[in-house]
Amino acid sequence: MKLRSITGTLALGFGALVVLLLASWLLLISPVLGATSDAHDEVSAAQDRNRLMTSQVNGLQDQQDRLPRYQRVADELAALFPPTADQPGFFAAVNSAAQDAGIGSDQLTVLSPSAPVLLGPDGQPLAADAAAAQGGTGATGEGATTGEGGVGEIAEQTVSVTAEGTFTQIQRLLANLEELDRSFVVSALGVADGSTGGQTVTLTGRTFVAAPLLYDDEETP
Repeated sequence: MKLRSITGTLALGFGALVVLLLASWLLLISPVLGATSDAHDEVSAAQDRNRLMTSQVNGLQDQQDRLPRYQRVADELAALFPPTADQPGFFAAVNSAAQDAGIGSDQLTVLSPSAPVLLGPDGQPLAADAAAAQGGTGATGEGATTGEGGVGEIAEQTVSVTAEGTFTQIQRLLANLEELDRSFVVSALGVADGSTGGQTVTLTGRTFVAAPLLYDDEETP
């Protein structure tokens, strides 16, 4: 093939064009496409991160919206199972229940609660060695809690109440005790004739002490 012929000139020009296109692809277009692909991957990853963060923000917002409800539940539990024995507060609540039933303070006797005894998962008192293995026997008096290692556990106290009044007053007293903010479970009840013509009721019940709820940034004292 003669290079000076038309055919040779066209072949040579076509070959040069092919070489130029290949060089352009290797040097210009291919890197641009690679960079575009990398950029697309980064955009996809950023979109995934944005969706994840949006989901997390929505979850946090939902928790914040529910916080007042959680706080109310925590306050109710703290009233039912206070973190301290609070004997004066308990005596005042029982005395108020009796007065609301028409029973005077001179007709009411409340014995001091026993020392709190730590309860196991089945609700039964733990033996001394088992309680010690969980961090102690629990609260032992005013201002005490269930003890280090007993977070989340509940201790029970036994208390006796004796009141004298009419049948209706006694019924009202029992109803009022059931409505105490603090949990009070009657385990034994006895009724006898009173000295003034009414009736005397002697009941044994249980109150409970629980370790206070802790937040993530708090430590057990």
